[in-house]
Amino acid sequence: ADPEKVPVRGACLSPSDKRAVRRYVANMVATGLVPAVERRIAHLNAAVSNAKRGVKNVIKSFWRKPKENLLANEIGSGGGGRRDDHKNAETSAGVKYRFDTIESQTRLLADTLFLMRDYDAALGAYRLVKDDYKHDRAHLHYASVQEMMVLCMHMLDPAGRDGRYSGEVQHSIETALYSYTRVSDEEQQQQDGGAGAGIRPGRAPHATRLATRLCLALSSSRSLCDQRHMEIADLLASASSHETPLGAAVLLEQSAAHYYRAGMVRKYAFHMLMAGHMFRSAGGQDRHAFRCFAASLYVYHGERWGELRSHLRSALAAQLYGMGRFALSVQFYAKLIGRSGGGRVSVRSQQKFLNHIVNVCRDHPAEALVAINRMMDNNDQRGNAVGGVGAAASGGGAIEDVLKGFTDAVVRQIEIPSIGFPHVQDSSIRICVDGTSNEDGSISLGRSDPLPITADGGSTSASTGKGDEAVWQDMTNCAEAELRCAATALSTANGSGNSSNNERASHDDGNPSSPPLSDEDESPIGRVIFAIDKEEREAEYRDRAKRKGTVRLPEVRSTYEPLVVAFSMKNPLGLEIELTDVQLVASLASDRSGSVHTNEFPIAPKESGDENSNNSMAVEKTRRSWKFHGSKDEFHSPQFLCQLPGGANPSSPLEISSDASSSTVSGDSPNPYFVVTKSLVKMEPNSEARATLKLCPLAEGDLRIRGVRFRLLGEVWIYHRFGLEGPLLQDTRVNRSKRVRGESLLLRSKVEQEMPSLKLTITPDDGDSATEQNATTVLQGQTSRWKLTLSNLGYAPASNIVIKTNAPWLNITPPRRFGDGGLMLAESNDEEDAPTSFCIGPSGTLMRVPLSKDADRPFEVLQPGETIELPVVIRTSGGGRQDFYMLFRYELWNNEAAAALSGVVPARHRWARKMLSVPVYPSITMSASLMPSYSNKGEHILSVELMNYRSDRDSKLEIHLNKICVASRHFELRQLQGQVDSEDLSRSLAFGEDVIGSNPHASSSLKIGWQERVTLHFLVVPIERTSDGKLVTFS
Repeated sequence: ADPEKVPVRGACLSPSDKRAVRRYVANMVATGLVPAVERRIAHLNAAVSNAKRGVKNVIKSFWRKPKENLLANEIGSGGGGRRDDHKNAETSAGVKYRFDTIESQTRLLADTLFLMRDYDAALGAYRLVKDDYKHDRAHLHYASVQEMMVLCMHMLDPAGRDGRYSGEVQHSIETALYSYTRVSDEEQQQQDGGAGAGIRPGRAPHATRLATRLCLALSSSRSLCDQRHMEIADLLASASSHETPLGAAVLLEQSAAHYYRAGMVRKYAFHMLMAGHMFRSAGGQDRHAFRCFAASLYVYHGERWGELRSHLRSALAAQLYGMGRFALSVQFYAKLIGRSGGGRVSVRSQQKFLNHIVNVCRDHPAEALVAINRMMDNNDQRGNAVGGVGAAASGGGAIEDVLKGFTDAVVRQIEIPSIGFPHVQDSSIRICVDGTSNEDGSISLGRSDPLPITADGGSTSASTGKGDEAVWQDMTNCAEAELRCAATALSTANGSGNSSNNERASHDDGNPSSPPLSDEDESPIGRVIFAIDKEEREAEYRDRAKRKGTVRLPEVRSTYEPLVVAFSMKNPLGLEIELTDVQLVASLASDRSGSVHTNEFPIAPKESGDENSNNSMAVEKTRRSWKFHGSKDEFHSPQFLCQLPGGANPSSPLEISSDASSSTVSGDSPNPYFVVTKSLVKMEPNSEARATLKLCPLAEGDLRIRGVRFRLLGEVWIYHRFGLEGPLLQDTRVNRSKRVRGESLLLRSKVEQEMPSLKLTITPDDGDSATEQNATTVLQGQTSRWKLTLSNLGYAPASNIVIKTNAPWLNITPPRRFGDGGLMLAESNDEEDAPTSFCIGPSGTLMRVPLSKDADRPFEVLQPGETIELPVVIRTSGGGRQDFYMLFRYELWNNEAAAALSGVVPARHRWARKMLSVPVYPSITMSASLMPSYSNKGEHILSVELMNYRSDRDSKLEIHLNKICVASRHFELRQLQGQVDSEDLSRSLAFGEDVIGSNPHASSSLKIGWQERVTLHFLVVPIERTSDGKLVTFS
């Protein structure tokens, strides 16, 4: 009410009238009220003394029996406030204690003494009557007496300094609350008829209200709560169990405050959480509920209490959603369904989380954008706090800056950023060239570039459990060294003396040429050994520089070559989820056009409307698609693709030029800088899946893969930005001590011109369809024919293809002439030093691949999309499973390649790996001994011992020996006749020209059974040498 309108009392009284009234009241109190009270106290004291005091009365109280009418009407007459309707006929039945009973007189005496402030006497009177109430089971009266005893002791010692009543006060408080609670339970049970146990009442019983009043009085008394906050908090919490939701919320909040003063912070948070639930159940107390939830969440922030934190966020999100605070509710829901523990709540609640997020994004886009901007700013701060790892450059302010630069009418789309749903494990990201993720072949660019990582994890050499990285590295060093020596020898033979050719052949990565060789290294083998040592030293230097972080360059890619990005995702929810339109987010800055194509910002043309509308879905179906060599997937223009002016600095996040007048939204652009695949991923509840996405650059420039985008429930876009930790820097002592990490270059690439891409396949030449994993088994020393297939899946021609093997086990048949079926056959050469198998260098393991069947032009170009088949011969040795390594090196053939031949620029080249694993079984063993002849001088006897150890199958283990050949310049071999008396030996095993001339189709075969040993003897005789001295006999 307005204070000015309140009537003033006593304004008409004069000062003398006021003094008269004061004298009258004082006289009435002194002469009437105080004597009457004294007479009452004296009368009651006499009655109580006769009935309660003294030894006789104390002894008689031991045999006092409870009053039957109290037991019968204890519940119906609670506190004098409520009467039993069935027993109100008699006055004595409606009241527990009549006025003339000694219990009532004792209670009246105690109350009168308390009123007169005689607290010590009042305390004694209360103690006299409390036992009677207890024996009569008058719990309400007993609790009331205990409460009055507490007040008396408190008034006798308000500050609690002497501590006389400290223990008794606590005991009386607990007894009073227990008795109030017991009466409340009995009243509630009688009202409900025994049903509805555990349900909070809509209206609290009288005893419950008395208990609540006592609790609030205790909480407000500083002297009673001093040093007893823990006990008071427990009493308040226990009293709240019988109150209405609103009363329970007040008691729980007071209890939480006492827990906080006692230093029990977690109990404070837990009881504040319970108070928030009670406020929410009471109805109309949403702000109080939010206040309690927020206070509790602050305590558990940053601690390992995932379940409680999830519960608090769930309660806060639901409360804010009901209050219409949709922006905050989306933030809490986003944290719930992410990695913070969304799977720790019920499945029904999880489904509610997703539905609420979709509803807010669909029905309240403005509030959803506010929440998204807050989440993006928080992600920026977290990324900067951890040293820039994963720091986003596309915060809410960055998107607004981008929108300001567009001349076209564009609209921002709703996209939730980096909420951890599903949880993408950034450390599991693997990138490789499409076509090498499922095979053991791999592709790398340049000499110093590292071999890529396969999509399914691990390095390319170990992706399928095959190959040793050390072997591959040694083969690479040997191949480079042998090519360098071959180029040096070629230039020396041609007399050119052009050192640039040597540098081109030896150092395509720009390393300085090797120093001049010493005299003792002038032999071909010495030069190769020296070059290999130099390559190994350079490789160690590059590795050391890479570890220190001084030389770190992004991976070199080529246009029109799809890249595979694979990573692991985990579903933290107990629901089956379906992610649609899963695609990569990237940006490609072109130096030629000076613009950037990126799909990082969720913007779209305004005329296209909402991306979730039916019109947008129809446009999605009519978009253009791309297909590339070596990939079976269809590529599409990325979602939200836009063109920005200016370039992107590769060492920093995306920088947008101030001149934004040329910014456009490409949409379904016919000429995008890159295209992506769009996939559908289904994830089971609490499962982990591996997603494989692809991206193909169509223009040259700097490519940065920034993250992954997908659509949830077909309506809401979610964007996860990749965050990778770079390598530890070892360049300075400070970086080593502080464990400073550099920038990760895994997601960065330098896209250059088209390059060839070889796919390698080697199969048996007998028409068997078995692959190298299930190849036909071979025997030791067996020479078998295989078919090597080379396919150029790139968009540029390949040339100068060479093969490096780990041992001289491979032989390429020279393309001299052709037999049936077009196969290339070898032809005999009269010159003894004629080259065979296109070998380069003295090791016999580096060969040049002939790409043409024309003998005059054996080395040509392998055009894009072209496939050639080469017959090769493989000789196996050793035992067990043998691993045959093949390292292919090929160059780009274009104008640069022609210039490289003249030594102007180095030719760009690539490496490809292939490994063939073949089981080799024992076959036949041979030992020989040579002894001089006893009869003829100059002749010798050669004894050859053969034994069959074949074990590749269970039956038919015989081996047919057809021929034994010996090559020599001075001797020829003749078999001693009559050694083997068997039908299996049809003719001599040592062929002479007379035998072959008489019967060109002659053949001999010696059958050697399993574990059978055969010894053959031959005569070795000198031969006459011709005048040229180049005769080599094969006998």
